[in-house]
Amino acid sequence: MVKKILVEPGKSCFDKKDLLLCSSLVLFFFFLGIWNIGSIDTPVTGWTPERANESFYIDLKSESFVDSIYLMQANKPEIGYEIFTGSPANWTFLQELNVENMVLSWHNIPVGSTTRYLRFEAVSPGGELNEIIIYSRNFTKIPFSKDSIICESENCNANKGSLSNLVDEQKNIEDPPSYLNGAIFDEIYFARTAYEMIKFESPFEYTHPPLGKLFIASGIIAFGLNTFGWRIVPFIFGLLMIPIMYFFGKKMFNTRFGAFSSTFLMTFDSLHFVLSRISMVDIILSTFILLMFFWFYTYYKGDYFKKGWSDVYLPLLLSGFFFALAISVKWTALYGALAVLVIFLMLKRDERKAGHSRKAFFKPFLLTPLIVMFLSFVIIGFVIYVLSYTPTMGVPGEGSGLEMVFRYQENMLRYHETLTATHPFSSPWWSWIFMTKPVWVYTLNDPVHNTVSNIVAMGNPAIWWISIPFLLFVMWKWIKDKDSTARFIAVVFLIQLLPYMFIGRVLFIYHLMINVPFIILSITYGLNILWYKDKKYKYAIAAYFLIVIVVFLYFYPVLAGYPISPEFNDAHKWLSSWIF
Repeated sequence: MVKKILVEPGKSCFDKKDLLLCSSLVLFFFFLGIWNIGSIDTPVTGWTPERANESFYIDLKSESFVDSIYLMQANKPEIGYEIFTGSPANWTFLQELNVENMVLSWHNIPVGSTTRYLRFEAVSPGGELNEIIIYSRNFTKIPFSKDSIICESENCNANKGSLSNLVDEQKNIEDPPSYLNGAIFDEIYFARTAYEMIKFESPFEYTHPPLGKLFIASGIIAFGLNTFGWRIVPFIFGLLMIPIMYFFGKKMFNTRFGAFSSTFLMTFDSLHFVLSRISMVDIILSTFILLMFFWFYTYYKGDYFKKGWSDVYLPLLLSGFFFALAISVKWTALYGALAVLVIFLMLKRDERKAGHSRKAFFKPFLLTPLIVMFLSFVIIGFVIYVLSYTPTMGVPGEGSGLEMVFRYQENMLRYHETLTATHPFSSPWWSWIFMTKPVWVYTLNDPVHNTVSNIVAMGNPAIWWISIPFLLFVMWKWIKDKDSTARFIAVVFLIQLLPYMFIGRVLFIYHLMINVPFIILSITYGLNILWYKDKKYKYAIAAYFLIVIVVFLYFYPVLAGYPISPEFNDAHKWLSSWIF
């Protein structure tokens, strides 16, 4: 039988060595993650046609070969333009650009011909543009000034914004425009909605509760409507998950190694890294869920008959508080709350079997914690959830109070129940841990330097694939040895995963992010036993940690959008189903 690991003498508290280990990993993640996360120079000034058929043209001053035009769509839901080449006396239709909901992002219009003039005619009003870039061969920018933009309609510059705004931020943009200067993937929904909340406008993205978007809005308020502003807050949450994992690992395993292993694996998990650098709410959700389980585990391992109220029930209150924050980000936090309830009931059954009298058992162990849980998970949760809609209540015509909140819940439920959309990178729940279908969130080809830049949402194979036998080991320890820690990890993992088997809408691998901490804790559970069992295992574990680092750094270019050769990019496709 495996010897149980007890608390290391003098190491149960957070000391200087813990501070050094934890802060080293935090700093590593910070500097690696903050580099090229975004730019504060994203174009923000634009021009908006007030009527259909408003038009202007650009005079390049001489005949030039135009390879492509890049247009940046502003924070408006729809743009429509007809684009022409030729001359004012003889225009040749090139193509019509009609795009919905790709806000704050770039559109590439191939041209491939020689011309002096380029004409843009609005198909409909309101299609705001932030910037126009014109390229010749090999992404050589064709310069033009505000004096080169000629209005064909009456009072173009009397509209919202001046035509000169279309060329005033050229020096701040990458050549070609990249993820550093525009929205990618679902940022077109979340960043846009965060900005609308700031302006007290009706939110475009209503399919999830508002709190995550309010946090994103705080970054926009601080740094402006740019890629850095709308990505910095998710990054901060991703950074916070690292010290939280250290405290969780130390509390769960009572060893410095357990704390370090948990934190180390979180630091080098690829999905955690990618989601921390994109303006989506999944990393915010995962942080709150992790805190919910951290405080519930504190209660789970407490001595309810000997400790005071604050030692026993304060963790339950904090667990419920962080659930309230999580459910106000995404409804999937309910799976975590279900896991809390199941573990709580298992805990009651165990303690009742321990032989306590009914009187000694009922009040301190069953009635009072149920009241505390109801107060924190239900009452506080309801209050925080409703308050998260406060900015929406300030939108003219949206209504106020509970009636408006309930109407949004109906709309959300209807959306998720009726969603039939498909996606080339969707994947079923059972395949996530095998990583059969990563999500390709961004790509850019640079033919000049023969490079490709990709951002792919996927896990670290050295963590996710190796976790499969460890998860099975944890479940075996729970069933065979009735190990309470193994039970906690296994129940949380299963209950947060299995509900997805009943969901018919499109799903993605990043929905597993809420379970990544427990994938990691399952690995740490097994490694923690081996670390203290025999010295020879320490060398094997050290080698494993080195492999984790090497694999993470190997995949780093396709996690961070770093330009690499197409051949090296293809070398990262370890499975035939990996498309990027």
